[in-house]
Amino acid sequence: MNAPVSEDDGEEMIRYIEDENVNVAEHAIDDLVIQEALSILTEKQRTVIVDKFFYGYTETEIAQKMGISRQSVNRLNKKALLKLNKMFWEQEHDGT
Repeated sequence: MNAPVSEDDGEEMIRYIEDENVNVAEHAIDDLVIQEALSILTEKQRTVIVDKFFYGYTETEIAQKMGISRQSVNRLNKKALLKLNKMFWEQEHDGT
């Protein structure tokens, strides 16, 4: 048998739904920011950043996957991070 929902339970449920909606909106915004950031990178830089920071691969694993040296992966990573840092710095200081 279903018990009636109390007023406290109803309020708790509303807070939960509101929190979930905020979480969904925040994730959508985060996804857009990530997509914009990754779009300024070259394909190789994007592969390195995604594999390293989203999938947790090591530079050695990425190098093997891409068929390049670990040092090349390291350089691609550094250049990509510099580009991203510059983009975020400019956005912060331009107000966009």
